[in-house]
Amino acid sequence: MASVVLMRRVLLVDAAKSKSDLAEFLRQSEWAVEYAGHGRSAVERLPDTDLVLLGTDFVDLDALVVCRTIRAKSRVPVIMLVDRDSEGERILALQTGADDCVLSTCGHGEVLARMEAVLRRCRQWPLSAESEQILQLGGLRIYLEDREVWLDERRIPTTAKEFDLLRALALRPTDVVSRKELMAGVWNCDSRVPTRTLDTHVSSLRAKLGSKNWILNVRGVGYRLAVRRADG
Repeated sequence: MASVVLMRRVLLVDAAKSKSDLAEFLRQSEWAVEYAGHGRSAVERLPDTDLVLLGTDFVDLDALVVCRTIRAKSRVPVIMLVDRDSEGERILALQTGADDCVLSTCGHGEVLARMEAVLRRCRQWPLSAESEQILQLGGLRIYLEDREVWLDERRIPTTAKEFDLLRALALRPTDVVSRKELMAGVWNCDSRVPTRTLDTHVSSLRAKLGSKNWILNVRGVGYRLAVRRADG
């Protein structure tokens, strides 16, 4: 079974680095904290983070514009750190795409609890590997319930059979899965059926993932999903 990697990387978007105490608290809570001082740099660094804590004080872009841009480009959860306890401000942030709003003056423990809650809701941090809501291999994420495939921050469109094939391989990432097993599990038929359907779907998946080395062919046996991404 594929392992679900527990990722704890947060991007703290704070122009003045005024939230250094919060950053230190999160580091002590085993989060890797990175800073972005501008809205544009925050958007550029989305592939390297799993959650964004978004402040509201920027010179280059309005915080709501930053939030809207993040949501248009990525599924990464966003928590807006608002300065005022204003219902209107919170509504705007949520309508723009924030997953939650927290007063910037609230306790660090509450911020951490909200971060964990948002990650659970977004299924980027399952409660246990046995839940199998998400399979992760390097930069590849397979969302089982939604039947979606993401590579880094890019959604990979797949057909129903392509998804089933990728899932079958990802569930056994260190094993060579035989052609017979794949044909039986994905297409409900025996591998002796004279068809190149399996090979065609493997070729299509390789093209969509951008590398033939994602899915390795073991001659005379079957296929294996590479655990780590290999370029080329």
